[in-house]
Amino acid sequence: MFLVVDNYAHPKFTTVTITAPTSPELSRRVMDLFASEKLSIRFCTLHTLNTEDEVGTDVYHLTTTQGLPLSESRRVHLHN
Repeated sequence: MFLVVDNYAHPKFTTVTITAPTSPELSRRVMDLFASEKLSIRFCTLHTLNTEDEVGTDVYHLTTTQGLPLSESRRVHLHN
């Protein structure tokens, strides 16, 4: 799995990009993590890049419940 948590791609959101084998379990774990961190998904895109290997890249645009991008400490915490 390859994960990028970026506060610079967009001024209003924190962008989380996940490239990994596609799996309903992974999607559920990602949603559970965002919910436990009290993050709002403003919009997302989900793509399967290679149907033979079933590798996908999901991009989430997140904010805090106050509508702000994540602080640097929360960004680092989410990445880890």
